[in-house]
Amino acid sequence: MPDNTRLRPIAMRLTAMASLWTADTALADDQPWLDRSRTAGDRAQLLVKQMTLEEKSALLYGYGTREIEGQKWQVYVKGNPRLGIPDMVQGDSPAGIWQGSNDVTQLPASVALAATFSRGAARSYGRILGREARALGYGVIHGPNIDVQRDPRHGRAHETFGEDPWLTSAIGTQYVLGVQENGVMADAKHFAVNTVEQDRKTTDARLSRKVLEELYLFPFQDAVQDANVAMVMCAYTRINGVHACNDADLLQDVLRKRLGFDGIVRTDAGAEHSLPSLSLGVDQEFRSEKYYGKDLIAAVTKGDFPERDVDAAVVRIITSMIRYGIFDDPPQRVGADLAESGREAQDIAAQSIVLLKNDNGILPLDPSLRSIAIIGAAAADLHIHGGPTNSSPAGKMNFLDAIKARISDAKIVFKAGVDPIYGIAAARGLPQLPSAALRTLDDTKGAGHLLR
Repeated sequence: MPDNTRLRPIAMRLTAMASLWTADTALADDQPWLDRSRTAGDRAQLLVKQMTLEEKSALLYGYGTREIEGQKWQVYVKGNPRLGIPDMVQGDSPAGIWQGSNDVTQLPASVALAATFSRGAARSYGRILGREARALGYGVIHGPNIDVQRDPRHGRAHETFGEDPWLTSAIGTQYVLGVQENGVMADAKHFAVNTVEQDRKTTDARLSRKVLEELYLFPFQDAVQDANVAMVMCAYTRINGVHACNDADLLQDVLRKRLGFDGIVRTDAGAEHSLPSLSLGVDQEFRSEKYYGKDLIAAVTKGDFPERDVDAAVVRIITSMIRYGIFDDPPQRVGADLAESGREAQDIAAQSIVLLKNDNGILPLDPSLRSIAIIGAAAADLHIHGGPTNSSPAGKMNFLDAIKARISDAKIVFKAGVDPIYGIAAARGLPQLPSAALRTLDDTKGAGHLLR
């Protein structure tokens, strides 16, 4: 009599596989947009036809910080369980996840990455970000910052890749590729000419078309065409009098038509200015519902705004979510391999070091030194960057403590000096700068307050 016992596990597996196939087929018949054999665009088109106006509107704006059972995310766009649409969780993270966990890697500042002049380092940097973002439940990171740095006083200069548009493009492109190969969407920002922090919401950048094209738009062109970046963030800035998030030439003629960008355009926080921006291709409001919620629903219902423009935005959003893997395989909070990421980050930091002067060979420090003077408040501060680029990894050590640990027998003399953010000292022989000159009349600031 034949021994069938060895065949039973195989038969059971085949039965289970057939059951799963049958269930998937039935689900695809009932909800064809879940059929992974279809193209992302086809699936999005099928899905939008099943959505109510209210359901469409809900995908067009994000909410602020969300916390569930002690797990924190910076920004999220609500999904739709009825239709199988997952949440879109987004966060600031140009140099490491800013909110949500201490189990992250602190990467060197973006400008330090640029100092490596290495495409390989930039690709590794992006991979670390993408890997850890997905492991913390994020599907979108708000980076890279590919603004071309034009003034060293810019409050977020450390977030950029420097003043060279070619270098910014080369590093930014690899950064995007590294992030997105992990099933996370990168968000190239800030489109465009966002090169000052103070008064960033009221700045009007006056410049020629030649300068705009050759200097400021060049890195975005490569991020779109060479790296297929998933998302672009429009800026607070006015450009020659027109808000960037309301600029038909910038958004339609340049980004959508000439560069061929078919992904998501979203505003910076508070950079939305009107409902018609949606018709210009601005798909999402960031962190709040200002125009794309109740106002949009009312306008469409009254016949004052075309629903086809709403549909176009929703199709772009859903298509991108499918294309980059966060629709079918939503990120889950599972934890990342911090040891490996830490080694890679340290290697990038080592490549980034630029030694301009080394009188008498003082560096590297001699372990037998008897006394060391450390001057500057930043030595005792755990902020590596500041604002949305400052992550908070566990075990983070400031420079002062690191020196004490490395050369434990030396006498360490530390002087904080002037406050690095608000302390302004007058040059010898000159009058003190009046405090009124340090802020605008309406008291608007940039992201400096986030450092405290």
